[in-house]
Amino acid sequence: MRELDDFLRFILPYAPSCPIPMAQQHLRAAAREFCEATRCWREVDCIAVTGDEIEVICVPPYATLHEIEAASFDDEPLERVSFSNARFAASGSPRQITQSQPNAISLAPKGAGTLRISMFLKPGQDADAIPDFLYDQWAEDIGNGALARILNLPEQPFTNPAAAATYRVLFERAKASNFNASMRGQQRAPVRTRPKFL
Repeated sequence: MRELDDFLRFILPYAPSCPIPMAQQHLRAAAREFCEATRCWREVDCIAVTGDEIEVICVPPYATLHEIEAASFDDEPLERVSFSNARFAASGSPRQITQSQPNAISLAPKGAGTLRISMFLKPGQDADAIPDFLYDQWAEDIGNGALARILNLPEQPFTNPAAAATYRVLFERAKASNFNASMRGQQRAPVRTRPKFL
């Protein structure tokens, strides 16, 4: 994990009087936005479920669940349903996955076994650190996103809307160009899409 302070070298030279807590706040917001747009932070976890759980917490404490990519129970794919459509009273092994609140999932019906879940995450609202790969791969891009926010703040000694617009363009370009790269990975696997018929 990398501390948010490690990113400050991409911020403070361009907004030197920006208070560090403010810079950290906007770095965190930019990292969250980048992860949402690119789906670059994928976490795959196998969780032993006893069948007594009302909800299963599947997200580390420093992260927030953005989206579930896939889920299976004892190697059988789970159907994604809204909470109101979940069949909790059914018998047998879990066949559905749903949520009643963010960052936790419920299985319907309940059962004991192994839940395998692939998720896209983003930093939590209060995260003090983020995964190493975000820094190693995209520190400057995330810094540009933070600068776009910071330099656009009104009536600050570092306010510079023109520079903020430039950094916003760089950040938007990085988000757009890294979505497919995150989905394909460094192994360059082809992105498969399913045809949809109306």
